[in-house]
Amino acid sequence: MSSVNVLKTLGVGKGITMDITVNEAEPEDSVNRYAMVTTSTGEEALHIPAHWHKDHAEYLSVIEGRVEIHINGDKFVLKAGDPAVFVPRRVVHSIRGFQNERLVFRERPDPAGMYKAM
Repeated sequence: MSSVNVLKTLGVGKGITMDITVNEAEPEDSVNRYAMVTTSTGEEALHIPAHWHKDHAEYLSVIEGRVEIHINGDKFVLKAGDPAVFVPRRVVHSIRGFQNERLVFRERPDPAGMYKAM
């Protein structure tokens, strides 16, 4: 039996959903306890505009596909299997998927918390 539970699923665009998850097997303060897993069919390219977080940093990783990430003016493509990228708090970043390409990526907040579930 899996210890990962979906707390909430949000529709964030055409063919795009975000699952807010908790891994009950991880301690409350573990960066692996809470995650936001976004899935895009590619029908509409995922676009998360430039933003920053006051109270937490993020680890971004791609489970399937690839995504273009801009962090503090630097642009690169993160692919499935690449190491997670750390985005410090208060650093401007944006995320863009590719049209007609399936994408699954995960965001993990640090410190741990349900920031997007609120």
